[in-house]
Amino acid sequence: MTGGGTSSRGGTSRERDTAREWGTCTVVVPTHDEERLIGDTLESLAAAAAHAGIAVRLIVVADSCTDDTEAIAARHGAEVVTVAALSVGAARRAGFIHALRTRPRPDWCATTDADTVVPLDWFVRQEAHRLRGADVVSGTITLRADDEPHRSHGAWRTQYEQRLGVASHTHVHGANLSFTASAYRMLDGFRTLASGEDADLVRRAEDAGLSVVWALDVRVETSARLTGRAPAGVAADLRAALEVVP
Repeated sequence: MTGGGTSSRGGTSRERDTAREWGTCTVVVPTHDEERLIGDTLESLAAAAAHAGIAVRLIVVADSCTDDTEAIAARHGAEVVTVAALSVGAARRAGFIHALRTRPRPDWCATTDADTVVPLDWFVRQEAHRLRGADVVSGTITLRADDEPHRSHGAWRTQYEQRLGVASHTHVHGANLSFTASAYRMLDGFRTLASGEDADLVRRAEDAGLSVVWALDVRVETSARLTGRAPAGVAADLRAALEVVP
């Protein structure tokens, strides 16, 4: 069978080729009381995986959740790991410990946040960088268009875009970070930091001589809320931007 024809043994030829390129992919999503947003996050990840023609293992780490986050995640087909750390670094680490100790073990790993939605081409663009030799892909963010605009948002965008170059950038977001499983193991993974665990991982990757791609073409949409879960996350940046708004 040629071209995009289907096979009774598992999808189109392009889907089978893509699956061979990817191997196994795992996405870890740390959460703390995210019942309002986690469903959108997982639906966007499933849609992006279907668009790329790959099977993705979704792992939601429920950190000290007191709402329906765990039940909603399970209904969306995610594996749920529970921790009581109130630390995004500890939650990400717990998710990847689970992923690397249980089967199917991943070849490629990604992480995003529970207030974030990924575009349809999220995995496709990661794969393009991976095929060019990337060990780590650090993408960018934008604010979710459906969030109510706030006067700090314009100031935040101005500050953010000042750090975007023609072909690269200087941002690190746990909401948009991916890497090979071998690179993650070599670095001994995320550290159990209350915030900044994403930048810490990327810094150690650079120090180790790994190929870190600062990708402008890999972008996600994240919540524009002013009260976030991590003490030094995007919400904190938005509050800081508010201080410079006249």
